[in-house]
Amino acid sequence: MRLVLNLPMIGLWVKLLKVPKPQLYAGFLIFATVGAYGMRQSAIGEGSFMIFLQRPMSLSIFIVIVLVMVVPRLLKKHA
Repeated sequence: MRLVLNLPMIGLWVKLLKVPKPQLYAGFLIFATVGAYGMRQSAIGEGSFMIFLQRPMSLSIFIVIVLVMVVPRLLKKHA
């Protein structure tokens, strides 16, 4: 059944493979972070983005995301 559902999306999956890995990883981390906070449907942040910077776990994930996006570009410039 999954094969039948995914056949029309082959073009999208091929385009997804062309996305550079650092941006792809960062995207996964962003969706995982937002999903973790969205699962509870809690009003903790009350719509504020600062909730991602106030908690230690979310701050560390945010830092990892920034590093994954920035470090490869810096290394590429110096190489």
